[in-house]
Amino acid sequence: MFLVRNKTSDGSFSSKNDEVYHANFSTLPCKKGVRKNVYNGVLRGTGDKKGDKVLVKAFKSKETTEELCTKELERYKQAKSLGRTFNKLVPSPSNKVEFNVLLAVPVEKVAFTNCVRRSKNKVTAKEWVIIEENLGMDFKDFIQKDGTSVLIDPTSLDAFVHYSYHKSGGKLVIVGLRGVESETDNGYKLTCPVIHSYAQTFGDTDRGEEGIRKAFEHHRCTNMCYAMDRPQVKLSDNLKANET
Repeated sequence: MFLVRNKTSDGSFSSKNDEVYHANFSTLPCKKGVRKNVYNGVLRGTGDKKGDKVLVKAFKSKETTEELCTKELERYKQAKSLGRTFNKLVPSPSNKVEFNVLLAVPVEKVAFTNCVRRSKNKVTAKEWVIIEENLGMDFKDFIQKDGTSVLIDPTSLDAFVHYSYHKSGGKLVIVGLRGVESETDNGYKLTCPVIHSYAQTFGDTDRGEEGIRKAFEHHRCTNMCYAMDRPQVKLSDNLKANET
């Protein structure tokens, strides 16, 4: 018995000319999200990441085009850029935030078993997919899409939400923070951020001004937040009670 997998075209996670990868990935999704199907994969190629486990993602409601993938990458680039400047301000490495590296490439070959499957969501040849590092079994939600924290006490992630608004000049806020917390005091490794912006330029999860307002209705400030700008929002009665 042998396993035939789908295969992506080559691409690179870095600017190094000798780092070229493709991913072999399963024909059946390991997870079905609201917007995307997720497949287990393995990197093949010439760089240091060869053999690493990855996740391959494809949109469910529509064919995953290069344009859709570009919008996803723009969110990650924005989050990574703000994460780098935020990390210069935090008091210790355990407070740092880091975002996953993404690669967007078209599918080159589709396994025969995938071709014969009767599914409207199956991956097809020439469709674009997103490849990212598999963060493992300890993956969890920290900050939800509406800015609600699932953690008991405020952390540097709450501060980063506020910082993203402040540093962008009030143009956006980054929420939907999910990933893993390092066991070696290296902070948080995150993926799938959601950005709400006044211009609504960050894909179909961007809820614009309403998303920003909701995020700050649910936001919990830390000691880092007090010198930061924030929008004027009307707190709900429950949130007022929590602040007193």
